[in-house]
Amino acid sequence: MEEKLLKIIESNKNSVLLIESNEDIVLPNSISISSSIDSKDLGILSDVKGQKIPQWLMALMLAEKKNKKIILVINDIDQVDLEEQNKFVGLITFKGVNGYKFDSKTQIILTCNDLNKVNEKLKNLVIIAKG
Repeated sequence: MEEKLLKIIESNKNSVLLIESNEDIVLPNSISISSSIDSKDLGILSDVKGQKIPQWLMALMLAEKKNKKIILVINDIDQVDLEEQNKFVGLITFKGVNGYKFDSKTQIILTCNDLNKVNEKLKNLVIIAKG
């Protein structure tokens, strides 16, 4: 399965993928976040103390600075309710957060176990693949 999955990813490197699979997906050069991540931890927060950058985003920014190809994996999107899945629409649409645009070499992949539990808005923004 891994070889097939890597071919799908490579042939769609400029697209956001939604991969339906019952197996955990582990990819090289990837940064994973849980679909249950709190919305406030999806972007850069600014307050009187300055900016707070989430750990996953800091790791991604550092990798991009080193000119590395990175895969941002949002795990188990179907494990949060349909309405909560909307918190990822901006990240997927703009391929970035809070004005920070991901490098063109950074790819976004969502995973799910049951495609029927993924909201239609997200499905319309991605290429769907079976893992």
